[in-house]
Amino acid sequence: MMTKKVSRILRVFPQGSTAPCLVETEGGELFVMKLSGAGPGPRALLTEFLASRIASRIGLRVPAVSVLELAADFPWQVGTDEFDATIQRSAGPNLGLQFMADAEPIQPDELGSLPPDFLACLLVVDRLLQNVDRTAANPNLLRSTDGLVWAIDHNACLFLERIARRRLPYDFRLPAGHFLASASLPGGKRANRLATLDGDFLMDIAATSPPAWLAAIGFSATELGEGLIAYVEAFRQAES
Repeated sequence: MMTKKVSRILRVFPQGSTAPCLVETEGGELFVMKLSGAGPGPRALLTEFLASRIASRIGLRVPAVSVLELAADFPWQVGTDEFDATIQRSAGPNLGLQFMADAEPIQPDELGSLPPDFLACLLVVDRLLQNVDRTAANPNLLRSTDGLVWAIDHNACLFLERIARRRLPYDFRLPAGHFLASASLPGGKRANRLATLDGDFLMDIAATSPPAWLAAIGFSATELGEGLIAYVEAFRQAES
């Protein structure tokens, strides 16, 4: 995956543990950038990078991810002194997510009317990735201007932490607070959705992860790829 260089920071978003901000790259593309120097650190960026690519591969609509390079001593452009300090700590690779202009958050009273196929795919993805941050009060879903529903904010998923710590056996139950915790999906449909997660794909997403992020979990790219393969296989067996 080609790294894109950040040329401008346009604005800071008011909330988010990863200090998200809107940036423009040297090629004129707009991204929401999440910072390695913010509280959760590079481990959270690696989690969202992997989670987003896995979710997209399964078929869930998520913002595309890129690696954004932030130069050392990047000049102050927007935000507070505290935000600038976070920028200075974030020199190197950061996470970029496709910017969705004018997208609106899905409200809790809309959850019951979401497309069944979208919810079925979301259920598989969130069970696999162990997403603990999708409640009825805050579902982390957006509706774009064309009416499509997108899943966002995967940096709190637990799958990478469990792989890194080798916490066996893996538990794939959703937490009670997840708005799909009581939902179910026929096994055949689960198997069909998982068919795209082959070993070559999982090794590739590990290989394209920035070394600085891999260092945060103490894994090489090969070790991460092998860990992902074993984890997905465990999920297949649990869901069969």
